[in-house]
Amino acid sequence: MPFLSLNGLRKIAETYRPIATPIRVTRVEVRKLFWPEGIGIGEPVEDTFVFPAYVKVREIRLQDIAGSGGKLEVGDVEVGPITPEFPGGGWTLAELAPGSDDDKIEVKYFLTGAIVGEFRRTRADSGRPFRYMLTLRRTI
Repeated sequence: MPFLSLNGLRKIAETYRPIATPIRVTRVEVRKLFWPEGIGIGEPVEDTFVFPAYVKVREIRLQDIAGSGGKLEVGDVEVGPITPEFPGGGWTLAELAPGSDDDKIEVKYFLTGAIVGEFRRTRADSGRPFRYMLTLRRTI
């Protein structure tokens, strides 16, 4: 059996992940809002990224909340696994979980389908080589 590189294995994960998972019904959009004068002041310019259709979204279980030491709350959701970028596919963490220290940039996540609402990111886990996972908290 030939040796596969990390990128080769990511390509396999990207290819078979949609086949191996049941049909997903929640759509995830990331909206990065650029406010001219500061958050909430003026008319924002919006940049939207839509997650791949097959990304799993699940509500955090009460057992996970109880064992989180206050890091998770009722209504939090987990998004993933999402294949990291590799030559020919995957996504960057900057696309999935854009961050900014600028007080004129606001990042929101909008979910539609089985789970609906406006969310903000509380965690982006990039510690595993074949997947990213996001934790989102409901804002509305």
